[in-house]
Amino acid sequence: MLFHITHTHAPERCLYRDPATLAATFGSVDAAMESAGARVVGSWVDAASHTFFWVVEAERAEQVNAGLDPIVDRGHATTRPITDLGETVRAREAAT
Repeated sequence: MLFHITHTHAPERCLYRDPATLAATFGSVDAAMESAGARVVGSWVDAASHTFFWVVEAERAEQVNAGLDPIVDRGHATTRPITDLGETVRAREAAT
């Protein structure tokens, strides 16, 4: 199953000017996801808006939660299960 994660933090909590802590937290999420058994499809950041994005493939939401451990106290994360648009359209066509 695919999950889309959006993580935001307040500007006053930003680690942009603290590269060592940035690397130890946000920079370690991809490895933490892999350690939790999730596969990172991609990860991105919009630094000016203090927003990070990941698309992760995992069997269970618990794997995603474990992968977010390095940043759990750094802001707010929203995790949404997502599906392939083409597959969804085909399934709806077949169902009607």
